[in-house]
Amino acid sequence: MQNYINQVYWGPSWNTYYNGSKVTISAKKEVDFNNPLMVPGKDIIKWGSVYNFQANKIVPQLPLLRINQRYRISIKASSEPAQGFFTRIIFFNGQGDEISRLEFHNLEKAFTFPEGAVHYEVSLVNTGCTSLQFKRLEICPAKLPRSVHNDLWFHQPVNSDSDQPINIVVM
Repeated sequence: MQNYINQVYWGPSWNTYYNGSKVTISAKKEVDFNNPLMVPGKDIIKWGSVYNFQANKIVPQLPLLRINQRYRISIKASSEPAQGFFTRIIFFNGQGDEISRLEFHNLEKAFTFPEGAVHYEVSLVNTGCTSLQFKRLEICPAKLPRSVHNDLWFHQPVNSDSDQPINIVVM
């Protein structure tokens, strides 16, 4: 079975808090979000694993996950002041009712996709930040080494027992 690292970038504009915000997106899809007057407790941005395509004309940004499987989410972001935001993951059943939620300040968290969940949302919630520098968030199976979240990652040698030159995959 292949393992994937799902990278999620700044989402659609209608899921971003724009009231009084200055949002700058670079060519590398990195985002500078500034709003010194934003009320704590509001979502800075939200991503979903399910959308009504007919209404929104966008596809979900989050990957589909399997029930009872362990995953790790890694947030590539910083804020001013430090820890000025937290991450919230909400899991929903088929009727759209919330069945579970996780909230954490760490930039990395392992979690299990709960029984009965059909879709989920991930949001960055303001806890007093005036600016946020966001690169991406990554979701992958929890069993993968933490080094897969580095910007430069060296795969284990593929043919180390061979007398031929060793192949190294750099991602």
